[in-house]
Amino acid sequence: MTGFGAARDDTFHDSQGNDQNWGGAGADRFALDGTTGYDRIHGFEPGIDLVVLGEGLSATAVPVLDVAGDAVERIAGGNQLELIGIDSDLVGIDDFLFL
Repeated sequence: MTGFGAARDDTFHDSQGNDQNWGGAGADRFALDGTTGYDRIHGFEPGIDLVVLGEGLSATAVPVLDVAGDAVERIAGGNQLELIGIDSDLVGIDDFLFL
């Protein structure tokens, strides 16, 4: 699935495959569960946007790595989330909401 944000606060919900979403202006939310596949988020703004992780996913389950200049989070079950163009040093626990 591919999603594009607008000039407001947007919420994106992942599918069970590999997704690409482009956040727009505003405080965007990218909602993921344990069946995300390999998702890529473009235009993520640390401190403004949020990655929302579904039930069963905890902060200890989300190590943030730096891969070729992009922050990559490994999520339970071998799933991954890549924040395109974002250095892993800029991503903190406050950028995640755990349900």
